[in-house]
Amino acid sequence: MDDYCRVRQAAAKVEAARARAAEAGHKAAERERARKGPGPVRTITDPDSRLMPVRGGFIQGYNAQNMTSTDGLVIATELTDDPVDCGWFEPMLARARDAAALIAAHRPAASPGQEPGGQDGGGIGLMLADAGYCSEHNLTLEGPDRLIRSARAATWKKPPAGRSTPARTGAGRPPGR
Repeated sequence: MDDYCRVRQAAAKVEAARARAAEAGHKAAERERARKGPGPVRTITDPDSRLMPVRGGFIQGYNAQNMTSTDGLVIATELTDDPVDCGWFEPMLARARDAAALIAAHRPAASPGQEPGGQDGGGIGLMLADAGYCSEHNLTLEGPDRLIRSARAATWKKPPAGRSTPARTGAGRPPGR
C-alpha cells in the first residue's frame, strides 16, 4: 500500500508540473500577442486613421503636428497617419516660417526707432521640440536656433561643426543659468 501512495503522489506532482508548464505557456503566448499589437485593424467610419502606439497599448487615430508662437497662437498644424514625428520637423519648420512671414507682413507699421516685427523682422528666434524630433538631420538643418530634447538624457550638446548658430538638445537649464 505504501508504494501505491508514493506512485499516486509522484503522479500528482507530475500532473501539477504539467499544469504549471501549460499555464506558463499560455501566459507567454498572451504576452507575445500583446507585444505584437492587435494586428491589422480597419475602421469603416475613418479609413485614413491608423493605429498609433500610446503608453499602455494602441489607439486608432492621427498624429497631430503643431507649431505655436510664444504667445500660444497655433501658426502651423498638420494631422498625419505617421506615428513617427522625426520626419515632420522640416515641413513644419517651413510652414512656421511662412506663417511668421505672413504675420510680419500684416503687422502695423513700427514706431520710429523700432524695427518692424520685432528683433529680426518677425522671423523665428528659437524653436523648441520634444524628443520625437531628435535626429542628426533635424539638429543640423539650416534655420533658426532650436532646442530638441534628447531621448537618452536631458543634456545640452555642443553645436555641430560648421553650423553658424548653435543647436542644443536637452530639457535641462542652459549652461550658466
